[in-house]
Amino acid sequence: ASAKEIDDKDHWYRLGIEALRQGNVGIVEYAYQRTKNFERLAFLYLITGYMDKVGFMCKIAGQNNNLMGQFHNALYLGDAMKRVEILENAGQLPLAYITAATHGLTEIADRLAAELGENIPSLPEGKTRSLLIPPAPLTASGDWPLLRVMRGIFEGGLDATGKAELEEDDEAAGADWGDEDLDMVDASEAMANGGDGFDAEEGEANEEDGEEGGWDLEDLELPPEAETPKNAGNALSVVFVAPPPGMPVSQIWTQKSSLAGEHAAAGNFDTAMRLLSRQLGIKNFAPLKPLFLDLHMGSHSYLRALATAPIIPVAVEKGWSESASPNVRGPPALVFTFSQMEDRLKAAYKATTEGKFPEALRQFLNILHTIPLIVVDSRREVDEVKDAMGLCYKQKNFATAEHFARMLLENNPNESQAKRARQVQQQCSGKKDSCELNYDYRNPFVVCGATYVPIYRGQKDVSCPYCGSRFVPSIEGQLCTICELAVVGADASGLLCSPTQLR
Repeated sequence: ASAKEIDDKDHWYRLGIEALRQGNVGIVEYAYQRTKNFERLAFLYLITGYMDKVGFMCKIAGQNNNLMGQFHNALYLGDAMKRVEILENAGQLPLAYITAATHGLTEIADRLAAELGENIPSLPEGKTRSLLIPPAPLTASGDWPLLRVMRGIFEGGLDATGKAELEEDDEAAGADWGDEDLDMVDASEAMANGGDGFDAEEGEANEEDGEEGGWDLEDLELPPEAETPKNAGNALSVVFVAPPPGMPVSQIWTQKSSLAGEHAAAGNFDTAMRLLSRQLGIKNFAPLKPLFLDLHMGSHSYLRALATAPIIPVAVEKGWSESASPNVRGPPALVFTFSQMEDRLKAAYKATTEGKFPEALRQFLNILHTIPLIVVDSRREVDEVKDAMGLCYKQKNFATAEHFARMLLENNPNESQAKRARQVQQQCSGKKDSCELNYDYRNPFVVCGATYVPIYRGQKDVSCPYCGSRFVPSIEGQLCTICELAVVGADASGLLCSPTQLR
């Protein structure tokens, strides 16, 4: 209706593209008709199986003197005689002769050969001839059935307020079955009209005048009434009634816990993301997707029963034992532990010491991405100055290198590191920097994680609510360049990584 009111060619074109993407053939056909896009319309009829309409489009192309469009439609139809006629009308007699001779149209080929005289083109010999025709669809297809699909939270992420972009439950879906699609009669209207809600013409008999449709009761071969036990109603039923299913363990996990890792293990990714957004200001969840999947798969086991029976999922609980009460459910068993983080941290330090900076960066990022999903009490932070000393020395910044060497000696390094630091301190003593640095080691500072400039004590700054990296105020609202998860300057309540924090 809106497109009709606007009646603009560009809007009809855009409507046709969107309708084609959703498989609404009727809207696509109407949009192509309004824009007179006959080539696309003919191809639409071809792929949906309406070959009679393709023939109609061939006639329209002939009326518009569109020889190329007419020839294309003849190819779609596999009509060799029509192609010969089009080529002959276009003055392409050699091509018309070849087409007629190739497809066995002997009479037409002889007539064209007489018109060509000595200019008859030669046909290749020894090649197998075949009719060029596209495969016909098995059936004429209409509109594609559509389902209402919610955009995944990993793809959509969260908005600026940290809430998921969820659709309203009561929002009408375009592909749902509507009341207007079903031939249903309101019961109140039917009773008001004196009927009983059934249409006799549709095969449902109205029970009028006390007549019953179908079999009569006397047609049923029932045993004599005397043979029926009097206490049959008090007898126990032999039919097994399955007990109602209990609450899934994964649902119990989400109800008892406010830890993001346990929600992810239960498979409730939406609430896990909301918790991380509220606690740490995280907005970019793409790096966490494989970790979420590992947590969920690692906390569940799957048992195969009979070949025709479905696979049975079993939740794996932390610290389960045979003596545990079946009515008390423990937390999920997580595949990520703090001891693993310690091992990875040592490996990252080793890679840094050996100069394998890409590997060290990968290890540190992996640790940062895993920490929000483990259940721990605390995490440690360590500073490194050895790399800064080496870089400054290579740039001939002797005074700064001497300062870093002195700092290294104060931290009780091993013998080889102490020897190297004393050599640097001895060579740099009394010399000045050849490259002026924006660095004053007398004034305490932190380095901006995005611009890499020092932020001295007393200067304004903003921080990442998750990893605590400091930034200059101009970076506020951007994604943290250190952890690549949270938004700089976002409000957050802090990480909950242990049940003891909730007591």
